[in-house]
Amino acid sequence: MNINLDKLKNTKIVLGILSIILIIGVLVGFYSSSILFEPDLQAPYFSLNSESLDKAVILPATSELAVAEGWSGQRLCLPGRGKFATKENEPYILSYTTNGELTSIYLISNDEMPLPWRQGDNLVASGTELIDYEHWNLLIHFANPLSSCKTLQSKNTAGYCDAFDCNLKGSGERATPTPYMSPTPTPQASSIVQKVTDNLTSSKRLKLSSTSDTDEISKTIINNANAAPGNLANILSGIVSGLENTEYGSNTWIDNVSHKGIKGIVNGDLLQDLVPDASSTADVNLTIWVTDDYQMKRIKIEGTLSKSDSKDSARTFEISEAE
Repeated sequence: MNINLDKLKNTKIVLGILSIILIIGVLVGFYSSSILFEPDLQAPYFSLNSESLDKAVILPATSELAVAEGWSGQRLCLPGRGKFATKENEPYILSYTTNGELTSIYLISNDEMPLPWRQGDNLVASGTELIDYEHWNLLIHFANPLSSCKTLQSKNTAGYCDAFDCNLKGSGERATPTPYMSPTPTPQASSIVQKVTDNLTSSKRLKLSSTSDTDEISKTIINNANAAPGNLANILSGIVSGLENTEYGSNTWIDNVSHKGIKGIVNGDLLQDLVPDASSTADVNLTIWVTDDYQMKRIKIEGTLSKSDSKDSARTFEISEAE
């Protein structure tokens, strides 16, 4: 099977491809169908095609073959995702079931891509950071991912050890499958903003700082924010509560803690406590990063804050407790 990577930018084409894949899987099975393989290949492979067959990228369709070809595997199978396999300098990550069948491909792009691609800062699996840079990604499943981590038994022994674990059939007692629990639905970005606002109203004395070079407006913001530390939480609460068109932004790590990104638009008049000459008719883009317990730790302001300011301005500030 050949998937045109360039056409993945088109949502309708992606949905059509996924529908065809699911139909093929139901009718004939993923690996039993000769349609999925090139006739001149002796082992099961999967083909990604960019322009034509002579430019196709051949991928191993089993974890055993992946190990033989230098792919590194994750020992832990993640419920609903499978076992990741990576290879240096390859713009995709493969995912296999516990019995070694290719179940998903995680496509990676350094360029901004349209929906259904998503933006992410990194990718962590089983405590290992597989991707440590900002990227765009698209995850394609070839089988139901919920069954990726079913436990198996070797034909010859009472246990199972797949290719990524020991490259041999293992022995030992049969493991008890871990019950699968459905993930908690992702809350709306607006509901997170409300909880952040509630936390800010009860926050202690706060201060703003910047880890990069600051211009005059940045210095003004920091000075006005830190002039009355006891009031900064109320100022930030007013700004955050005024966010409109909220949606999730890119996540990031701050002091080794993962933070969710929430972005939206805020009117300039809400920033006048920090920038007195901010235009009350101008809208600026605002992104905040919060912890799982809704503590805001970083804020980014993008847009014109005064008549002398550039429309391309972007300023990022760290938020911490004042001493």
